[in-house]
Amino acid sequence: MQDFQKRRFVAFVGVRAGLEELLDWLKAQDIYSLLMSPKCTLKESLTYDYCLDVDPDDEAAVIDAIKALPSWVELACFYTTNEYRVPAAAKLANYFKVGNPVAVDGAVNCRNKKLVRKILFDNGLSKLKFKLVKSSKEVMAASMFLRFPVIVKPSNDAGSRFVFKCDDMLEACAAVNEITANTTNYVGQSIDPEILIEEMAVGPEYSVESCTVNGVTHVIAITQKETSGSPRFIELSHFVPAQLDSEQEQRIKQLVVQSHQRVGIDNVVTHTEFKLTPSGPEIIEINGRPGGDHIPELVKYTTGICLSELGAHIAMGKEFDTYVKHPVIAESAAVQFFLADKNGEVEYIAPKTASKQILKSQITVQPNSQVVETTNNYNRLGYVLAISSNNDALQVTQNYIDSIGYKVTANGCCT
Repeated sequence: MQDFQKRRFVAFVGVRAGLEELLDWLKAQDIYSLLMSPKCTLKESLTYDYCLDVDPDDEAAVIDAIKALPSWVELACFYTTNEYRVPAAAKLANYFKVGNPVAVDGAVNCRNKKLVRKILFDNGLSKLKFKLVKSSKEVMAASMFLRFPVIVKPSNDAGSRFVFKCDDMLEACAAVNEITANTTNYVGQSIDPEILIEEMAVGPEYSVESCTVNGVTHVIAITQKETSGSPRFIELSHFVPAQLDSEQEQRIKQLVVQSHQRVGIDNVVTHTEFKLTPSGPEIIEINGRPGGDHIPELVKYTTGICLSELGAHIAMGKEFDTYVKHPVIAESAAVQFFLADKNGEVEYIAPKTASKQILKSQITVQPNSQVVETTNNYNRLGYVLAISSNNDALQVTQNYIDSIGYKVTANGCCT
């Protein structure tokens, strides 16, 4: 086919739910979507314009599959919002020299929590001491250098999977044993044999939504977060914009810029999780992709910038300043998640009246269903998303939850 018949595609490396609006945004620019996934489902085949059944972790197979694409497929960039596929997308973009390639070293560092922790500590950007262990037998020696409580977690998983707060050595040993009992992470990649044990930062939790383009980092929003706390730290809610004073914001922004430089991040949207401790902000993780859990929507409603769109915009070789913003429709936005705090039966009723402040709500189980306890971000039971013309969007979500009477009652099931 001749050049004028070519179609430009964004190649999505791996699957992540909730990208329908991003695909519509691309289609409005006459840009099509190509999905690379180990096994494309029927739904994915109907959602994306072109699907390749290929494992993104098999670099040779992916390269061969891309080279075998029809001549009318022109790749605009490789892009992912999937935490597990960040390094693969960066490597492919650099190999094929399309778009604005993500810095590979930075992408690899972000995907490995142990590498980020070491870089931050070595450069004086974190005070958290840490050790790496491969088995519970090594915990005693490691604990001699650390102050409890500690956080124990795998280096290359996500979604709060196998993240434990441990108050003593016995709890740390049990956490390490639980992690080592699993050989693969959520997407089937081999679990890094080195398990991260780090001192626990104490303080409220936040995240910074930012992007770095050609070495310049732009902070877009700061998200206020709530988690379930010990022992699993499942994310319960997100609120934008975080309620911080100007001095706190300045210190946070400065830390994000410095950490991105040291980690080697470039040409990507990032999601940096941190806690605001009595001595200042302490970074927990840096993720080389937009935040999940509907954070891109919250940021879009309050700033006009959709993070997933911006990530694709940058990946295609465009500048931050040329991204066309959406109208700002709210002073604040929040999402709160439905969890099962125990094994039991879910109870709730449909709301009697619709609210213009509630933009989305979903519960994945029917009333009176039997459920098991929520153990990570991947098996929560739904969410409610709200906006407000002042700073009370989170309270709006709580009012909604109260109005439907949502609760989980223990009844002896699921044991």
